[in-house]
Amino acid sequence: MGETHIVNQSHHPKSLEISIGGYGGPSYDLTWEDGHLVYRMYEDGTQQAVLHMRPSKRSWEAFWKVMDEIDIWGWQDHYEPSGRVMDGTGWSVKILVDDRFVESGGDNAYPVDGHCAGTDEVTPCFRKFLRAVRRLMGYVPFE
Repeated sequence: MGETHIVNQSHHPKSLEISIGGYGGPSYDLTWEDGHLVYRMYEDGTQQAVLHMRPSKRSWEAFWKVMDEIDIWGWQDHYEPSGRVMDGTGWSVKILVDDRFVESGGDNAYPVDGHCAGTDEVTPCFRKFLRAVRRLMGYVPFE
């Protein structure tokens, strides 16, 4: 942790897919496509917005630094809540950059400080992840 380990000059990922959404509320997707980020917002299953973004090198550097700080590379494959969930928030993340890869997700359950244990409450670690995603995109909604 501490120092960012991304070595490619552009700081661009090879692939990036992040999504979050909940029952009865909006959902959001962020993907890396053809050299830029594509943000999609859905309401009631209908696409409401599409934005194409090209974050600066500095924005990518800040993003990767946070990914290292929260040890996203060590997140477990899936986080499950301790009890039964009928609705709520589902999320997923899949990132490949250089030789680093993460594929993780959850349903009303989130990583705790980058470690493999999870909790049913949105954690500071996961909030920091969402802030970094929003910052990378120029602060459009993503929660």
